[in-house]
Amino acid sequence: DRIINLGRDAVLVQGEPEEFPLITTPYSSQAVPGTWVMTVDGKNLGTIDDVVVEEEEGSVIGYEVSDGYLMDLLVGRKIVAASNIITYGKDAVIVDEDFLNEGEWE
Repeated sequence: DRIINLGRDAVLVQGEPEEFPLITTPYSSQAVPGTWVMTVDGKNLGTIDDVVVEEEEGSVIGYEVSDGYLMDLLVGRKIVAASNIITYGKDAVIVDEDFLNEGEWE
């Protein structure tokens, strides 16, 4: 009864962050290279490869996402703006599906 969505790569459930050790607050230090990036619909977009930092202020403005070496060569890496991230967890960064339609993600 707590399942929100069954996706291709993940099952998302409803609850408070403290109930699930995977979920932490937004903009925590959990988003590190190698962390999976997934949509709220459970679609795996790849892994964080690099952090995009605003030089003058030193703030994180986004994350470079890799979908594997071959796809990186064929179509390049994508950038997820920090504002599109819903929450971070130990194992995944969750982004809103709507932002995929704003640019040329796929």
